[in-house]
Amino acid sequence: RFQIASSSSSSENDDDDDDFHMKSRRLATPPPKVNVATGASVATNDNQTNNDGDNDNDNQPTRKRVPWSEEEEDAVREGYWTYGNQWVVIKEEYPDVLAHRTNVNIKDKVR
Repeated sequence: RFQIASSSSSSENDDDDDDFHMKSRRLATPPPKVNVATGASVATNDNQTNNDGDNDNDNQPTRKRVPWSEEEEDAVREGYWTYGNQWVVIKEEYPDVLAHRTNVNIKDKVR
């Protein structure tokens, strides 16, 4: 058989229920981000999906992969031996050969 709790303990249970609901509400919706100094809401761009389920980055153009030529590879190899991991300096020292490569492309090629 089940026993029904007395009325004195039911107020305690109500408090427990309120705590439970407050915790579940806190977990369900995070508080808005606020600037501590001004108290104003802070706009964020977390690359979240929009209502369509599409990613915000879908409208950005993608780079086409271009194979590295022997001349580019030689320039990167020589530049790396001369300048180490100074990718921008390597790109600047071989402007004609590495014109279509970024410093990040050069770094990735060496690694």
